Amino acid sequence: METLDDLLITIPNCRHVFTVETLDGHLSMDEYYLRKGIDGPWIALQSPPFGFRRPPTCPTCRTTITSPRYGRIFKRADLDILENNVASRMSQSLSNIQSRLQSLSKTTLEDNVRTTATNPNLGVQKPTGKNVKQIQKSHAALLREMRVTPAPVKSLDPSGDLHGIPVPEARAWRSVMHGLLTCYHDVVNIASTRSAHTYAWEASFSYLYQKEIDLALQDPERAPRNPHEYAMRLARLNVGQPQPRADMRFLVEAFWTTITIRLTLANLTRLWLSVVSSRRSSYPTATRRMWEMYISLLLRACAKDGGIALNITLQSDSRRQAVKTTLLLMRIEIEQFQFNIEGARENGKFSATRLDIADRAAKKVNEATIQRKETIDSYRAQRSDDEVEVQWLTENFSQPAQAIVDEWEKIEKSLRMATFYEPVSLGEMEGIVKAFNFSHTGHFYKCPNGHTFVIADCGGATNQSSCPECGAAIGGTGHSLLATNSRAMEYEEISRVQGAAHSPWSWGV
Repeated sequence: METLDDLLITIPNCRHVFTVETLDGHLSMDEYYLRKGIDGPWIALQSPPFGFRRPPTCPTCRTTITSPRYGRIFKRADLDILENNVASRMSQSLSNIQSRLQSLSKTTLEDNVRTTATNPNLGVQKPTGKNVKQIQKSHAALLREMRVTPAPVKSLDPSGDLHGIPVPEARAWRSVMHGLLTCYHDVVNIASTRSAHTYAWEASFSYLYQKEIDLALQDPERAPRNPHEYAMRLARLNVGQPQPRADMRFLVEAFWTTITIRLTLANLTRLWLSVVSSRRSSYPTATRRMWEMYISLLLRACAKDGGIALNITLQSDSRRQAVKTTLLLMRIEIEQFQFNIEGARENGKFSATRLDIADRAAKKVNEATIQRKETIDSYRAQRSDDEVEVQWLTENFSQPAQAIVDEWEKIEKSLRMATFYEPVSLGEMEGIVKAFNFSHTGHFYKCPNGHTFVIADCGGATNQSSCPECGAAIGGTGHSLLATNSRAMEYEEISRVQGAAHSPWSWGV
């Protein structure tokens, strides 16, 4: 008796004829359905494979196959094409915004802040009627909101009900920050856009999940032990297609961009507050307090959004994005700590709490060190020790994370020694490296106490000297660095990114 596998099937679009068995093998039916035995019938659905799938085609002429028997396969390919289209549009949109951000010179923005903040026409304005407790409640409510997109644009408007800063001063501030605020608005719009097939998948999943839950409620005796978990698994299986992830990938990148914008706004606002309060007489204490709360909200919202982005990367199994997001969260934490130190200085509480702050900084050193190690170990366990992956991890996490650990150590030491610590920003580091314009890496080093120094010419140590900051021995002889000195990896990494070749002296880097 003739079996189904022996039957012939004609591809409608090209009229080429094959046996069902041949086409099933050519189109990898076993990736979509379970089979009874080796040559038995197809008996059940199987979770579809991940990764991009091209439309199924005729083995002879490559004409697209749309036969009903292979509907699950060609529909999956159609969705993948839609995913690629979504990815392309979102990528282009984010790329355009990032280009606009790069065109905004930080030096120019800082100059504009100083000019506008000292404008005599700005005057001294009283804050709006909202008191500190009302503002704190509004901020807390914003941070409690459940969302999967970056913080709303209103959270950046200092003149709104959320912050209560005097309108004339807030408008002057907005005139300087207009470019950054516009970019933020556009990124949030991109992050809030969902593709049609994502809505379709979620609607299908929701329907199938609820159907399984209803069946369990109707017949509790036959219900599975964990009905919700069972319903979710079965719903994913019955949808027949993997969950669309293109918009998730770019949603994470949108979070990164908005966080970067807000960190820049926080630093510029700190400069604004410093200028307006030092160069204008009788600056209201209440207004200063509201600006400080505004900056605090920016930083806390960055931390919250970084956590949301990290959850998205873990749910979508985006390991590289998870690593980059972890690094960003480490950077946000140190920014918050530095801001709190400034606040303690301004409030006159620094002297009394200095050692307590130093103890907290010491804990942060340990936490950052452990987080760095755990992230590296986790990534290597999942990605093996492939050379390309190790190199990517070194460049994108290991070295930058070590620079953050080193920065925590500098903060702790400055607090212990009661010296003023002022971190060098990434933009300032890039400017320093660009000014030297070395042809290769291996020029930037640190003394035993963490102070950076430069060896010019070839970059190899040929003589010893003393650190101008602390007097410690620096340099070396015969192109060998003193054992107490170390590489300034944050500067070396920037130098490498800017196009410098490998160093001929320092470990081949």
